[in-house]
Amino acid sequence: GHTDIFSPYGSGGFVGQGELDGLHAALEHLARDEGWVASYLIRHPTLGVDEPRETSHVSYIMPLKGDLLALMSPRRRAQVRKTTLDLVTDEALTIPAFLELYDQHLARVDASPVYHFGSSTLMRWCEHPQIHLLGARGAGGEIESVVMVAEGDCGEYLLMAANSSGKRWAAPLLYQGFLLLQRRGCPEVNLGGGIRGHDGVAEFKRRFGARPTPTFRCREIFDSERYDALCSRAGVGSADTAYFPAYHQRREEAA
Repeated sequence: GHTDIFSPYGSGGFVGQGELDGLHAALEHLARDEGWVASYLIRHPTLGVDEPRETSHVSYIMPLKGDLLALMSPRRRAQVRKTTLDLVTDEALTIPAFLELYDQHLARVDASPVYHFGSSTLMRWCEHPQIHLLGARGAGGEIESVVMVAEGDCGEYLLMAANSSGKRWAAPLLYQGFLLLQRRGCPEVNLGGGIRGHDGVAEFKRRFGARPTPTFRCREIFDSERYDALCSRAGVGSADTAYFPAYHQRREEAA
């Protein structure tokens, strides 16, 4: 019977154009009008908005100006240069290949449940005019790997789907995705972060020449009285910050 707001997985948080000063005050005003209890919002790492925030995790932002190969680590540059890629950009081929490979990919890498998107969601992304899919064919002529990138004021590396053979195409295929975004006028691209801090996934992204950039989370209580009451009802302390809003913690543990 009470409302809080949050950024769902995959959301970059606030978007806007023009002068964004005063956004936080406007959000607080809206929260009071709507009767919201609390909020947990993610802020895109490249969006400059003045608001209470704390670092959530590190994302890797890669500039898309000039020679992209020159930005890469020597090892990554050599890897990309020596790979002969049979590139596929026809969406009549890449979309069905991506949908077929995606579940295989999740199972192979033992992906977190947050990546298990429904087929309708994946299809809507595939068909979005600002989202592009690039595939790589193996020696047998079948598409073994597909990457999904999105254009915008900051491009986004969204998803990859590959079979066990197709993982070898990851770096050169992403490079082609970055070249596509560069041609589309994107000044930079967000590669996202690692799974756990500065792990192998993060290092893979850093070697493209991407800079570590903090992604912020904004946790705020708009109605402290109701927040405390909901925490009490859930049997958790309102000062507990390990999970926010704290009163959802028991429900998530039960799930």
